[in-house]
Amino acid sequence: MRPRALDSALRGFIAHHGIPNAGNSLGSYLYALRNSPLPVPSPLAEAQRLYFQNQIVDVRNTYMHQAGTAPLNDNELAILVADMETCLTDVFNL
Repeated sequence: MRPRALDSALRGFIAHHGIPNAGNSLGSYLYALRNSPLPVPSPLAEAQRLYFQNQIVDVRNTYMHQAGTAPLNDNELAILVADMETCLTDVFNL
C-alpha cells in the first residue's frame, strides 16, 4: 500500500458520502468519520479513531516527516500495513 493511498481512499469515501470535512489530512479524515452526522454510513467509534490515530497516523507521520526514520524491520512495516488495511475495512463497513 502506498503511503498516501489510505489518505486518498478515506478522502474519496468521505466525498462520496457527503460527510462534512474541514481538513486535508489523514487525521482530519478520521475526525470527519467520527463526527459524521449522517445515519449511513454510521460514525466511526472514538476508540477506533484513537487506535488508528496512534497506530497509523502518528507512526506514518514520523516516517514521512522526520529525517532518517524508517521501519526498523519487515515486521514493523507489516504491522503498519495491516493496521492500514484494518482501517479501510472498518471504514468501508460503517
